[in-house]
Amino acid sequence: MARLSFGYRRCDLLPLLSSRRAEAVDFQHQENPVTVQLNEHLKRDQEVARKALHVAVTSLMFLARQGLAIRGNCHHGGNFYQLMRLRSADVPEAYL
Repeated sequence: MARLSFGYRRCDLLPLLSSRRAEAVDFQHQENPVTVQLNEHLKRDQEVARKALHVAVTSLMFLARQGLAIRGNCHHGGNFYQLMRLRSADVPEAYL
C-alpha cells in the first residue's frame, strides 16, 4: 500500500473520507442551507440597523426643530445622547 506524506496509508483514510462524504451529502439536503440562514440573519441585522437609524434621524430632527444643541459640554451630557438613552427604553434597537 502506498504511504502518504503524513504517515497514513490510503486504506486507513477510506472510512474517514466516506463518512465525510456522507456528512456532506446530508449537509446539502438540509431544510435550511447555510446560505439561506445567512441571508435571513443579514435581513434581521439590516432591519435592526434600519430601526436604529430611523430613531437617530428622528431624534436629530426633533432637536433641530426645537432649536436645541446636539451635544453638551461632555460626551454623556449632550441633548442627543440623553434623548437616545430615553428613546432606547422604548426602542431597544436604539441603544447606545
